[in-house]
Formats: sequence, structure tokens, C-alpha cells
Amino acid sequence: MGKLLPIILAFMLMLTGCGRGDAVASDKPAPEGTQTAADDKLDIVSFALGEHMGTVDTETENGETRYIIRLTLPSDFDFKRAVANIELAEGASIDTASPCIVDDIGGRPVLNLTLEPRSLVTLNGGARQEYEFKIELE
Repeated sequence: MGKLLPIILAFMLMLTGCGRGDAVASDKPAPEGTQTAADDKLDIVSFALGEHMGTVDTETENGETRYIIRLTLPSDFDFKRAVANIELAEGASIDTASPCIVDDIGGRPVLNLTLEPRSLVTLNGGARQEYEFKIELE
């Protein structure tokens, strides 16, 4: 029991505050238009192909974080020559060796979204993030 007591005390300290009725700032949703802590970690702030806005987020599965760009595009979209409008976080850049980049038009990458792997890579201060595309058709 003597060895178990410190473990029980540590567990009780971790549970302090659980089940409280009052919400704290971290429990409340962020006001619209503000970034959350998760957003701060993304190198891609916004992404669009022409008039089609995508969403950029993360998925965590088995402790591994994946970066995702979600888009809904019409079935007649030109998937082989899609010009991307990308807003990057401070210090971030697009790796021009990304698997789906086929060209560059005035600083905007031209993507072939039919290639595998279908991903876009960013670099920021030595860190690398690989964004995979999840595309739904209208």
C-alpha cells in the first residue's frame, strides 16, 4: 500500500477540477474568425482552387497527426492543372518538390490532383508538414 499511495495521490491531482459545472475559457468555443491553438500549428492557413475554398485541419489517429486539405469540387473540374491559392503561416513555404506540383504560375502552384501520392509539402524552420487531399465530388 505504501508504494501505491503516491500513484493514487498523483491520479487524484490529475482529476482535480474534473466534473465541475462552470466552463473555463478553454472549454468555450473560439469566437468565429479567430485561430485556435491547433490552427497555430498549421503551415497552410487557407487553401483554394479557383473559387472552391478548402478547409485545412488535422486528424490524429493512433497518436499520429496527419494534415488534411478537404475540398468539394465539381466532377468536371480540371484535376490535372489546378491553380492553387494558398495562404501560408509566417515562415512557411511550399516545397516545390511536392508530389503533386507540376508547374508554377506567378508564385501559385499548379497541381495535378490525379497523381499518387496526392500531397502538398510545407517547410517551416526545418519542420516539414505533408498535407494530403481529401476530395469529394459535387
